[in-house]
Amino acid sequence: MSVFEFFDSGVARRSLSDLLEGVDSQLSRRLIKAFLIIFCSSALLSAAPLLMARAINSLSENSPLSTTLTCASLYIGLRFSGQMLVDLRWKLVNPILYQISYTFCSIFASRISRIPRHEGRNGDSAGWIAEQAAAMSKLEVGSIGILHGFLSVIIPTSIELLIACIAIGIVIGPLVAAYMIVGGIIFMIGISFKRNKELSLARIANQADNTASSFLSEYISNPTLARVFNAAPFLEDRLSAAVANSVESHQKFFSVKTERGLYLSAITLFIYTIVLSWGIYNPSGTAATAGSFFLLLIYLDRVLNPLSNASTAINNIQNGLIAIEAGYELIEKLKKEKLNVTFSPERSKNWSSLSLSKSRVYHVSNEHLTIGAGVWINVRGPSGTGKSTYLQRIYGELQELAGASVTRIHYLNPTPPTIRGSIFENIALGDKSVDREKVKFHWNIWAREIGNSAINIDEDVEQLSAGELQFLAISRCILRNPFLVFFDEATNSMDVRTEEKVWLLIKTTIPGATVFAVSHRNLSVIDFDFLDDFSFP
Repeated sequence: MSVFEFFDSGVARRSLSDLLEGVDSQLSRRLIKAFLIIFCSSALLSAAPLLMARAINSLSENSPLSTTLTCASLYIGLRFSGQMLVDLRWKLVNPILYQISYTFCSIFASRISRIPRHEGRNGDSAGWIAEQAAAMSKLEVGSIGILHGFLSVIIPTSIELLIACIAIGIVIGPLVAAYMIVGGIIFMIGISFKRNKELSLARIANQADNTASSFLSEYISNPTLARVFNAAPFLEDRLSAAVANSVESHQKFFSVKTERGLYLSAITLFIYTIVLSWGIYNPSGTAATAGSFFLLLIYLDRVLNPLSNASTAINNIQNGLIAIEAGYELIEKLKKEKLNVTFSPERSKNWSSLSLSKSRVYHVSNEHLTIGAGVWINVRGPSGTGKSTYLQRIYGELQELAGASVTRIHYLNPTPPTIRGSIFENIALGDKSVDREKVKFHWNIWAREIGNSAINIDEDVEQLSAGELQFLAISRCILRNPFLVFFDEATNSMDVRTEEKVWLLIKTTIPGATVFAVSHRNLSVIDFDFLDDFSFP
């Protein structure tokens, strides 16, 4: 794939669309200001050598000293005004790039979080979380690389190249054609020589790095396995193999980059020699003036170096797109991921369609599952008979069926998801309808009616026990008045007395909800409407 085909690819178009999606009107105005700063700084720095060339010529031509001083002063003014504007880019341009990048990553995070999926009984594994985090991290790095390449390299390069060609065309004449040809050669070599091989190796290295990150996260997040089960050597071996593979992949990638760099330097050296020789003694046989030779030397750098930088920027942009491509692949992978459903041997558990009914029913007929409103179903059976898998399938189907009402369908597993912060923040999650007093009243039920110790809702969630975390998840659920809830052993960390009180609380606070309950204990305190038995035949 050529560089032009690469930029015309779906990844490039989707990336541009998503980057622009994060630019609002306020950020657009800041981008315009940033562009003006970049334009002015590049223009001033590129135009300054013209004045120095004039000063050099005035000295060689014995012009009045005032002319030389004026040109030199103007050169200093342009040169350092441009440099100060370049320095201001750190404050006025780079923060914009990061703001767009973070918005871009937030868009991805939002899309991933909205894909209907079930994380399994105990949530995602540490390795899978690390792989997702690595992909998101590369999204940030990739988007910053793309934005920096375009805004801080491609645009200034275009301005410098334009001014340099105009200046050379005016001062030196036909030599401008040589500049254009030379610049074109350098640019094409920079973006084509072994570029496909580099892109291929970049993809391999990127994936190898994600795998190493995954194994590293598994190692540090499983201290019990490492310590108690003496699994440290096994985990270390897996991590070492992944790291070795990543290092080897990156070595191959960097070797190609080095080859490309050396080849480009050799071509540039050859072109410098040819152009400078032409400047010292041009084809007309007349020697160049001191000022024109100075311009030739300066603008040789002004043309060749920016073009080399531009080719490097394009390489970085392509590498950024490769990193972003991994993010798109992650989204597609999640969208295509299907639950590997294994049902119990009973044929009554096999169904091909599902619907909700206002009647208090729950049955399978003609391979159609009907779930009634306000019914309580106790799903029982030995471990491994498919209870959780069965509920996960129903939950997944209902997520698609419910549409906007998906926020009122909850699945609670033994390991509740939490965010860093207080108990209140974990229950309210920014929902304005879940006010502080409501959360405080409900949370105090834990101490007031269930009989355990009182805990302030401003306490950090990390201070809670496993049973308290499960009660937090239940509180978070029932405060939102759900119409359908799956309790998949969501109270298994509580003692029997506490669990019974919690179930009575659930029954009284959401009496109109449809409830599926999976528990290995006998929930005799609840009168269930239906028993779905997953016992072995």
